[in-house]
Amino acid sequence: MAAFTVRLDDEKTRRLDLLAEKLDRPRSYLAAQAIDDYLAREEWQIAEIEAGSKRRIEVSSHRPTISPASSQNT
Repeated sequence: MAAFTVRLDDEKTRRLDLLAEKLDRPRSYLAAQAIDDYLAREEWQIAEIEAGSKRRIEVSSHRPTISPASSQNT
């Protein structure tokens, strides 16, 4: 497990300390939970974007072409 330093302004530190006290958890636990949530959300969003790009490529490569003769009949 890695440890690192995060710099927060005084207001964020105060809010984090208050929440940690109310939840009876250390602030490092709350920070780790926040990072877990952030990573899950960002990884999901990137996966959805990549899947959408792949679907768009697949759809555009299978797009039917309309010949001029068939379009005149409509």
